[in-house]
Amino acid sequence: MTTDIKIQKINTNEVGTSKIVHSPKVARKLLKMGYHIIDIKPNKTYKKQSVFVFNVEGNFMQDYCELKEMYDNHKVTHDYAEHTIGTESKE
Repeated sequence: MTTDIKIQKINTNEVGTSKIVHSPKVARKLLKMGYHIIDIKPNKTYKKQSVFVFNVEGNFMQDYCELKEMYDNHKVTHDYAEHTIGTESKE
């Protein structure tokens, strides 16, 4: 029996913990949910695209994983994501 384990890369620096988000759709939803972008960098693989560096705080990883999974599985519509993710307070 195999177990699928998803490993999320989290960057740690002198300021705190950060997460790179590649999807503009996911980044936009995270912004609307109240999370903060601390940097925008060029994508090293796809030169015409950018990646978004978020500060990891509160329920960030849970919300990020749920959004990413929904978008990766193409199960999400705009209204569905708007009303099901991020309805909890971040404080």
